[in-house]
Amino acid sequence: MERDSNVLPVIIKGDVDGSVEAILNIIDTYDASHECELELVHSGVGDISANDVNLAETFNDLQEELSSRLPCAVEEHPVGEAAILATFSVTEGKKKVPVAGCRVQKGQLEKQKKFKLTRNGHVIWKGSLTSLKHQKDDISIVKTGMDCGLSLDEENMEFKVGDRIVCYEEKQIQAKTFWDPGF
Repeated sequence: MERDSNVLPVIIKGDVDGSVEAILNIIDTYDASHECELELVHSGVGDISANDVNLAETFNDLQEELSSRLPCAVEEHPVGEAAILATFSVTEGKKKVPVAGCRVQKGQLEKQKKFKLTRNGHVIWKGSLTSLKHQKDDISIVKTGMDCGLSLDEENMEFKVGDRIVCYEEKQIQAKTFWDPGF
């Protein structure tokens, strides 16, 4: 049977009713089922063997196991940043394409990576470049201190002097559940 990876089956046993109830009450505080669902398979009273771990340790195991079932999150790592110093447009065939004249201020711009355009600290576009040139030459990397002209895969985007272009790459990271039962 195919089991949904975002469901974690749980069995709870205790030595007396009170301890089972205490654990069930903690499980009731679980509020992250949008991340991963807890499915209570069985709970009851029974002998606790010597290798049973205490509740806090069990919770750590549980938190790790829940986290391992969460979908990966994506983190952005900046590769380089450039300031837009001038804007112009070039005619390609029958249409005018907006071009930003930039100077790379840190890191480098790499044409095959992802880009975002920020204005006053807000991201107003994300995507990829359709062209990256140094003087008249097509290039794939522009390093710190170099000037370049670039255009985006969004033709209706209007550049403004003072906008920033950030080149970044995405890394997958394992998400961690934020559930905290408070002990």
